[in-house]
Amino acid sequence: MKQPTLAHRLTLLFYDVPQVIVLQDRLERPYLGFLLSDSEPRLPYILAPISANTFHAVAAGRTTYREALRNSNESQCLIISTGTDDFSDIEIVKSLPFEDVPEDYWPDEGAARYIRAVAADSLEVTYSRYSPLLVELSIDPPESGLSIGRFSELLGRAHQFIKSLAGFANSTRPLLNIAVPASAGSLKVLLEQDYQLGLFPHDGLDQAMRGFTRVISEADDPEKVAAFFESVPPAAANSFKEFIQVLKGLNSGLSLRSEPFGKPPSSGTTTRYAIRSLIDWIGEGYNETVTEVTYRGTFAAMDLDQGTWRLSHLVFERNDAAMDQPREVRGKTSTDNHDVLRDLVSGANYDFRCAERRTLDPLTQEPKAERTLLQVTGPLY
Repeated sequence: MKQPTLAHRLTLLFYDVPQVIVLQDRLERPYLGFLLSDSEPRLPYILAPISANTFHAVAAGRTTYREALRNSNESQCLIISTGTDDFSDIEIVKSLPFEDVPEDYWPDEGAARYIRAVAADSLEVTYSRYSPLLVELSIDPPESGLSIGRFSELLGRAHQFIKSLAGFANSTRPLLNIAVPASAGSLKVLLEQDYQLGLFPHDGLDQAMRGFTRVISEADDPEKVAAFFESVPPAAANSFKEFIQVLKGLNSGLSLRSEPFGKPPSSGTTTRYAIRSLIDWIGEGYNETVTEVTYRGTFAAMDLDQGTWRLSHLVFERNDAAMDQPREVRGKTSTDNHDVLRDLVSGANYDFRCAERRTLDPLTQEPKAERTLLQVTGPLY
């Protein structure tokens, strides 16, 4: 059987020597590898082929090594050796079926705990040798009880904002990373790029992180924030708003530090109060106009207790220009008039006369409309 030609793609764990690695063959198929011994002149590794999706899940921390290996139980595994940390002289020693690989070649639960224990200490070593960018993301004040799910949500929103700043908003490929807790409420993250595959250009990602730290530092000055978003891709503004909404839910500020390999670091800090004020400012908008508009459409109550509603199906405006196509509109009632919706029939047609407040989003320049119900006519047949 012809053996594949392998090349180093990523080091997932470095501790004195590479411990957990990913190689790839000429067809770009990933192989997940584990060090067998660090005492031999040529370091031996056991490799198991995995799918591209599994590789990204492992690299991003969304699945465990054991789960990845289960996907390889019908594949040929390889034992390789190398004499260098950069894997420039890979030699395939042996090929064998997955079921013939000794169980102790794969990481057990004890090894998994060991990996977690050394990962934080090894991040700086890994980054200095294999990765261009180390990021520390900390919420302030720290919450020792913060679930990894909430922190993962924050990290995911941060990833999307970074990709948007770098011009890759529509890319489905994640920023490859290793994320480990550094302290209560703090996460250290490696943002990886593969130069051969060209996933994310080094300079673009570095500049995106500098933009990220800048806008965090200026969060207490909305006019500077608005000026920043005038010079970045349009998708970045919406990604940023989603990111700070997660922070608002955590009731926390943020500290962000970026250390690109071989370049000066950048950092930014903002408080929970600045985040709240910024969200409120974005919600207010500018260039405000208020007019009365009547809509006709099919009524549906969204939340009777909150007085929110929706009109859909052949909605049109009266006292205004005719619309080109049907749409739906949403709005609310005034605080002292919530009960008016309880007398309406869901699915019936009505005229809703509304006070419509129109503004522009200060970050995206997109128009927004808020409608407050003034009078109801109907049902109409």
